[in-house]
Amino acid sequence: MGTKKSEVIRFFAENGLPLTFDGRRAGGVVATTGCAPFGCGSDSAIIGVSLEVDEVGTVQSAPTVNATYPNCDPEPQQRDRYLRLRKRTLQGARAKLGLPATSDSTQPWGVVMDLRLRGDVLYTVVALSDGSAAAYISRGPDPEGIGQGPYSVGQSPQEAIRKAAKKTVNVAGEFQPQMHKTTTYPLPSRDEEIIFYVLTDDGVYTASAAREDLENNRHPLSKLWNAAEDLGNQFGWY
Repeated sequence: MGTKKSEVIRFFAENGLPLTFDGRRAGGVVATTGCAPFGCGSDSAIIGVSLEVDEVGTVQSAPTVNATYPNCDPEPQQRDRYLRLRKRTLQGARAKLGLPATSDSTQPWGVVMDLRLRGDVLYTVVALSDGSAAAYISRGPDPEGIGQGPYSVGQSPQEAIRKAAKKTVNVAGEFQPQMHKTTTYPLPSRDEEIIFYVLTDDGVYTASAAREDLENNRHPLSKLWNAAEDLGNQFGWY
């Protein structure tokens, strides 16, 4: 603070920033390129710098810097990616995923667990029989280590994830007979609702429950929840 108007003009000019004085504020906006988040239309960026000044142009505040990507709306892009990845698993075939054959047509080779949290945030955990695993989120930061696609445990040193994924699929085998077959895969519609989808060669089987009931062992599927939750915890977002 206290910088004179002439010095402000010189600073903006030296850094290639346009400058305008408008009453008690001074600043400018410049177009540039950056590194936009995944899914944005381009890396185009806009940076704005503004200052509070007095009547003669002397700086009265620290500068405020704002940067935006005008061709980026990350939340819809992330939700679209989330839905694509989830659909790819639910509609995938065991052989195409490179998974070994099961002993019978209703033995699970995969589990998908969807969880809706408050604020319309959706989490999905995927476990496959070979120990592969994935975790997707519809909004906000990706689970640690997920990046832009499915998380392949074969590329991770975390053997705990592989074990947790295999356990989830094995436990699902105990509860598959209690589930009903489905050809549609709706997302949870209520806060804290959980839907399980168990993938078999015979088709997809499903069941749902409230998270509170599962966590407090008040539901027959609590054991499956505990296994899937442990897998989710390995990704660091529960």
